[in-house]
Amino acid sequence: MAQVLRLYETYDKELTNNGFMEEIEMFDLKTLNKITTIYLPLLLLITGVTIAAPKQDEKHSPHYGQITPFAFSVVGGSNSMLNPYSDRNVNFHLSLFSGQVRSVQGLQLGAISNRVTSNFVGYDATGIYSRVDGNFSGFMAGGLIGRVDGNFIGMQNAGIINKVGANFFGFQSAGIINQVSGEFTGMQVSGIHNESRNIRYAQIAGISNKATDVEGVQIAGIVNDAKHVRGVQIGLVNRSEKLDGIAIGLINLSESGSVHLISWGSSIEDYQVGVKFAPNNYWYTSLTLGQRVTLAGQDLMTSFQAHMGFHLPLIAKFYTEIDLGSGNIVPNEIFSRESEDYQNTLESRISLGLKISPRLSVFGGISHSRDMDDEDFFDTSAEKTSPFFGIQI
Repeated sequence: MAQVLRLYETYDKELTNNGFMEEIEMFDLKTLNKITTIYLPLLLLITGVTIAAPKQDEKHSPHYGQITPFAFSVVGGSNSMLNPYSDRNVNFHLSLFSGQVRSVQGLQLGAISNRVTSNFVGYDATGIYSRVDGNFSGFMAGGLIGRVDGNFIGMQNAGIINKVGANFFGFQSAGIINQVSGEFTGMQVSGIHNESRNIRYAQIAGISNKATDVEGVQIAGIVNDAKHVRGVQIGLVNRSEKLDGIAIGLINLSESGSVHLISWGSSIEDYQVGVKFAPNNYWYTSLTLGQRVTLAGQDLMTSFQAHMGFHLPLIAKFYTEIDLGSGNIVPNEIFSRESEDYQNTLESRISLGLKISPRLSVFGGISHSRDMDDEDFFDTSAEKTSPFFGIQI
């Protein structure tokens, strides 16, 4: 051991005498400088990426890119023994009470409720409530409630309510309410109410429809409401800010149109007074109430009439109107449908008018009516033709 130490001391003196240690010290300074300025930042960058990579992977399940052919859930929610497939992409998902999976490409069945946290492609039949957080393509039959937060392409049916958070393309039907937050292209049908931002093609509801823009037809049992209509509105009350088309109903209101008081009389009807709704410059409806005498001139009758027609501007301030309507004529003293004098009439009219001012017009024309209750529809004795003259304010 003593010999080894002496040899090491002798070797160290020789290195020092030769200046080799000075070179080593210079080399160490240069190397340390390079490590500090170049290699250390690079090393830290590589280390940071290496550390960050596992954290990024932790956000996703190890099954993220895999598809599980079959998944069975008892109770939905996060990963658990009762729902071990909540982070899986599956082809067939069956739940006993409720279930949750990441995505479905195929078929999903559930007794009560199901939730898909990403996209769905295929067929979904759930007893009460079905929800998809992403986009849906296919057929959804939610027993009571169907909800899709993204876009929907296909068919959606629910007993109570359907709700789509983005655009819809296809057919949507619900027992009570359909609601689409984005563009709707196709047919929307509900027992009570439909609502969408923009409608292209058809919106049909038992009570009411609401949309921003309509390009097609709105049909409701009571109220249609839209900002801009390029097509047809059919309902008891039709409202729009701008109508480029036709509104068929008892009350048609449009901010781009007008409302007038009208009155006229004829040889058959002593007078008629009512309201004329003109939602645009070419289409109108009118509701009137008046009195008339029978042909024998003995009984006074009350007449209720509703007409729909076209307004056609002519040269200067002249215009012509053609309309078709129906009415009920009821004896004043026997206000009952059981009366033999009770009549349902069908009437057509053509008139020529002169616009004196933006609000005041005078008009006159010919009306042709017939009694719809007559047993012989072709009996000319049930037809009446008479001139009429009136004023519009």
